[in-house]
Amino acid sequence: SNTPFRGGRTETYEGGIRTACVVRWPARFKAGTVCREPVANIDFLPMLLAAAGIKPPPDRVIDGRDPTATLADQAPSPHENLFFEFRRWAGVRSGRWKIVRSRPDRPFELYDLKTDWAESRNLAAEKPSIRRRLTEAFSEWRGSVTNR
Repeated sequence: SNTPFRGGRTETYEGGIRTACVVRWPARFKAGTVCREPVANIDFLPMLLAAAGIKPPPDRVIDGRDPTATLADQAPSPHENLFFEFRRWAGVRSGRWKIVRSRPDRPFELYDLKTDWAESRNLAAEKPSIRRRLTEAFSEWRGSVTNR
């Protein structure tokens, strides 16, 4: 069960994207450390490259950010915005705020994850400037990944 989170696999609600991860690296992470900051699977490539002392290849864009300090509970998330798109689902996480839509022809919903982890109260009508800012960020990101 993913309670209290909403949604499930393949959806961009928290229940579909929030996944536990166990990292064991005794030389870097103290046993029992819990990271509550958002990181993503795209962050493991930059972390592994940095650990190996290898610079990222210059001929491609790497979307991930090295989360080593974040996982060690020494820094906030390495992302200002964390973008999600899977099949028809899309979303953006930016600090406490998150927009989600279930289909491209629907407007984005807005949730305050600081006060509503279950994503039960859509604040899009109450906070249009936040929804607009995140929608624009999503559009910019979407354009950048489709033009690569």
